[in-house]
Parts: sequence; structure tokens; C-alpha cells
Amino acid sequence: MRGKRREWDSAGAGPSSPHRAAKLTGAGGCTVTGAGQARVGNALSAYTGSTRVEGANRAFKTDNAFGKTASLYMDGQSKVDLRGHSQTIGGLSGVEGAVLSLGADSVSTGRLVVNQSADTDFGGVLAGYGELQKLGSGRLTLRGRNSLRGEPDIRAGPLVVQGGLGSCR
Repeated sequence: MRGKRREWDSAGAGPSSPHRAAKLTGAGGCTVTGAGQARVGNALSAYTGSTRVEGANRAFKTDNAFGKTASLYMDGQSKVDLRGHSQTIGGLSGVEGAVLSLGADSVSTGRLVVNQSADTDFGGVLAGYGELQKLGSGRLTLRGRNSLRGEPDIRAGPLVVQGGLGSCR
């Protein structure tokens, strides 16, 4: 990617296979667009750029499907399903209507690690079974009506919950 922004579009533009297994590398940005669900992931991805999910529905095939993304932004029509996998991101932001699901049940729990140094707001919903781990000095504010079922693990920096966390233990 070498410092350039790349777009994945499952509706026809760009590399449009609905299932991505390519190894992502580099520091360029990535915008994920397109209707319909597509699965993404390669455990060897070392991508460090920012990721924007716009009107897309993505399901993970492996841990860290978005590589080591510096930040994840989700618009109001986007859905990302970790499907019981883990993802570490450098910041989480997004608006109402976005849904980030960790796992489908208590057997296939996901893990979202947010290690951020800047303050961000996420107005979407964290849903499903799994662990939210908060690292880094930046404040993460959750504004949505979350339905997370799992254990929050706050190791550094503030986690501000304005809309509820769901039925966390």
C-alpha cells in the first residue's frame, strides 16, 4: 500500500471478490465500502494505516483481519463482525447506526483491544459475546446502546460509557 489509500468495494469497484484473504501491509489508509457481506482476513497482515468502513458489512475470517490498523472509523450503515476473532486497533470512532459485533455466542467470543493515545467517541453499538480491552492514555467514549456480553478489561486510560455496556459481568 506504501502510503496510499486503498478501497475495497464488494459492489464492483476495486478488487471486488467478496472474500478477502490478501496480506495487507504498509501504512496507507483503507476504505471498505459496498453492500452485501464479505469476509476479510489474513493472520499475517501487518497493515498500520487507518481504516474506514462506509456502508459495508464485513465478517472476520481470522484474528487481526484489519492488520494493526492505526484507527477504525465506522459510518452509520456499517457492520463489522469479529466472528469470535481478536482485533487490536489504535483507536475506535464512529456514529450512531454502526454495529461492531465481537462473537455470536459464549463459545465463539471475540476480543477487541483498543490501544489509543487520542480521545475518541464511538456512537455505534458494541454487540455480542467477548472482551473489550482498553489500553493507552486516550479516552474512549461509548455513546451507543451497547449489548456487549462479556468482561471489560480497562488497563489504561478512561473508558466513558454513556449508553450502557449491555450485560457485562
